[in-house]
Amino acid sequence: MTINWNSSILWGVIGLFGGFAISTFYYYLGKKTRIIVDYIYCQELFSKNMSFFKGLSLKFNGAPVPDLVSSTVEIKNVGTETVESTDFAKLSPLCIKTSGKFLVFNSVNSFLKYVSNPACGVQLILLDEQTIKIVFDFLKKGDKIELSVLHTGSIDVTGNMKAGQLIGIDVPVDKFRGSQIAVVSFVIWLVSWIVLLLITEIVPEPYKTIIDNFCTGWLLLFFIITFYVMRIPLSNKTNFKER
Repeated sequence: MTINWNSSILWGVIGLFGGFAISTFYYYLGKKTRIIVDYIYCQELFSKNMSFFKGLSLKFNGAPVPDLVSSTVEIKNVGTETVESTDFAKLSPLCIKTSGKFLVFNSVNSFLKYVSNPACGVQLILLDEQTIKIVFDFLKKGDKIELSVLHTGSIDVTGNMKAGQLIGIDVPVDKFRGSQIAVVSFVIWLVSWIVLLLITEIVPEPYKTIIDNFCTGWLLLFFIITFYVMRIPLSNKTNFKER
């Protein structure tokens, strides 16, 4: 494989791909988005089905507790725009819901463990035994809220944004970051291709065939890996779903 570096066609192709990659990068860099991501980590503390607790029963306010779960809920603004409380529909605000009930001992605000920006004015309101409303003034880019709740049953973060995305577990990865993966992969592929072409001009003639075969195999393997990564969830915990 011999390359004529004085060829205007070659530099035209490199300029075309390079210009596309740079313009695409700055497009995504400047794109305005409102994205709230929630992460839920659950730890089951008690269940009647656990052999260790056979014959043991729990009660809360006189009512039996079939299972007890401690969950940490993290809510973070990962978009580029500030999210305000009015960005959520009045009939579908930002809430935490359980299929069972929340076990509140003193105040529901005791569930609030961390707020990265106190100026956000975060407060919790217990709407009923299954729903906690998260009240806030605003969430700037990178602002995070962390709650630790006791409950029975399963738990979920709900809400309907007017112009934005609330993203949590169980969501296809391509909805959240498929385009970002595609752009980054293309840039890496382009840089790798140019570097490998430069290497072929440096190495002695007997090794050029080996480098050519390596280039072809590397680019083919890279496309296969990229295609596979874009189709599978990031992990069992980060299988995102838009709410």
